[in-house]
Amino acid sequence: MRSRLALEHEFPASQSATSEGGRHKYITFQNQTGIPSGAITGTQIACLYVKTQNLFYANTAGDQVEIVDGTSLALSVNGMSEKTTVAADDIFMIEDSAGSWAKKKVKHTNIKKLGSWGGRSANTEYNEGVDGFVVGNTQRFKGNEQSVSVSIQTPTGTERCRVSSDKTAYFDGYMRYSFCCPVKKGDTWKAVVTGDVGVENLYWIPLGA
Repeated sequence: MRSRLALEHEFPASQSATSEGGRHKYITFQNQTGIPSGAITGTQIACLYVKTQNLFYANTAGDQVEIVDGTSLALSVNGMSEKTTVAADDIFMIEDSAGSWAKKKVKHTNIKKLGSWGGRSANTEYNEGVDGFVVGNTQRFKGNEQSVSVSIQTPTGTERCRVSSDKTAYFDGYMRYSFCCPVKKGDTWKAVVTGDVGVENLYWIPLGA
């Protein structure tokens, strides 16, 4: 019995020799089809178990949280009870309706990430079909001699962002203006460029594509 328990537990020669006696060195799991029968009874309030190579946490409230999905971290919450207030230990909270809060299933694969950069042309209307950002900068211009204006419109005709200079700048050296503007899925956008110089860079980067 002792030799078997010693595989995962600390068993010093003398109990007084260390305060680590009986503590786990590591934990191994056998595969389960669900929450092991009798795992949460009496004073036990929670357990960890493995199902088809996935690691789960379960408690007496009926909450089941998937911690690891195969070889990836899984931020997944199943069967969580509705809560009316946000607790300090709640990481993922979604407001279902006014004043009604609940934990929901959230997996890392559902988190939106930036896609690939794509070059775009000035004074051309686009409809990208996804959320994203317009990013760019003007060509180099001399502040008190050259003019430039870049108006980011989304939807086309509604200005959301503008950078401009009309030769009245006190600075007589060269400069560039940069800009960044979000675009909603379904909306068109257009970078309207006028003046003595144009844009040096104009890019679209999608969110979640």
